[in-house]
Amino acid sequence: MGTTLQTLLFGVNHDGNTWFQLEGREVSGWEGNWVDTSIHIINFFEYKISGNNIGPLGSSMWTEREPLYTLFDGCGYKGKEVYDEGDGNDME
Repeated sequence: MGTTLQTLLFGVNHDGNTWFQLEGREVSGWEGNWVDTSIHIINFFEYKISGNNIGPLGSSMWTEREPLYTLFDGCGYKGKEVYDEGDGNDME
């Protein structure tokens, strides 16, 4: 676990798109790290007041209501065959 990016939430929305969100502090309950849990609660109220997501590196206007989207083309893989010069056979 890193010291800056500790908590990552992810899932799939109703359109089938994968989403992720970085949390500013983790919630470990009062039995765990109560300081992080307390700060997480404060971050929640800051989010409700400002409308900005509160993450580990600051605030962001991108939230679950206004997400940031990016397109993914499958890394540009077109199904090309690879030729191995060693034995002269095409590999899949």
